[in-house]
Amino acid sequence: MPCQLKNPEGFMRKKILLPISVLGLLLVRLTVLANDIEPGKEFYTVIYAPKPVVLDGDLSEWSGAPVLADPKFAVPKFSGTNDSPNYVLFEEYSGGTWTGPNDQTSAVQIVYDADNVYFGFVVTDDYHENISLNAWNGDSIQLMIADATRTTQIALYNYALGGYENATGTLVTTNSAGVPYGLLIDHEQGPGGDPACNCPTDAFIKRDSAKKKTYYEIKLPVASLGLTGPLTVGTKFGLGMAINDGDGVFLDLDGDGIKETSYGQGAGQEGQKGWGGLGAHAIVHGKTASETALVTLGTTAAGADLPFLSVINPTFDSFTFRAPPTSAANPLLHFLPTPITPTPSR
Repeated sequence: MPCQLKNPEGFMRKKILLPISVLGLLLVRLTVLANDIEPGKEFYTVIYAPKPVVLDGDLSEWSGAPVLADPKFAVPKFSGTNDSPNYVLFEEYSGGTWTGPNDQTSAVQIVYDADNVYFGFVVTDDYHENISLNAWNGDSIQLMIADATRTTQIALYNYALGGYENATGTLVTTNSAGVPYGLLIDHEQGPGGDPACNCPTDAFIKRDSAKKKTYYEIKLPVASLGLTGPLTVGTKFGLGMAINDGDGVFLDLDGDGIKETSYGQGAGQEGQKGWGGLGAHAIVHGKTASETALVTLGTTAAGADLPFLSVINPTFDSFTFRAPPTSAANPLLHFLPTPITPTPSR
């Protein structure tokens, strides 16, 4: 006797619901992994500045602001939605090399007041180099601002301290002709460079060659973000940053037209040789607003990387990393920051 279904409608509903449920899971996964930023770092809440921010390279007034330390990103670009993305701290470029966290790693704080958004960076870097006179081509920070939907680029601003370190580790701030390399601020695109807006961004950059750290304080007026003030809780915008690294110089110091002196890793390591940073793929390999993180202005530090507050504390001069198992070919490829107390300075 043929088998009869007692509830064919219910059976069909179950058959239909199963693929719908699977589709729902896929949609959730695509929502979580919307771009190349590692999970948990794509959405960032910025607190109101605990104290007035002064651009002087001293980050003591930033105490209490959460720290975002060394966010990873998937390589190659646009691979963050793959099943098993390859997340890294640093992406080498154009012959550049990255030897581990002392070569280049970073920690960033972001705060705001009614009129400005402020950025404080501490970049650990074993060698400082930017002699290109371009605010992106060498040790530098590039910031992309996108709209709240992260579909439209609003601005691209670049910041660098020109110069290089010689054999004694001293920062040389002029070229062989005595011309200063200087503080470089480049409003590559956006309202910050528009005279009609009259809203230029500002920065202070300080290199501590002994501690191998570079300190950046950057101020973006509300209009330079493409927003109308005053800034209030709930305001959103997209943010990408490329923290670029150059590792050496090859120079003509005697003026005979022939380069004869190298410092750092020497020839072939000048300029933009790689990068890290939150939403770096918004800026490199082509400008892509959807690769930014979504920033929301708030009043608390919910979801912040509070274990890394000590990285910014000026009484500390180093922080420790641990390495998970990696291939013998490149054992330093995936260093992870460890949320433990750093070694205090003496």
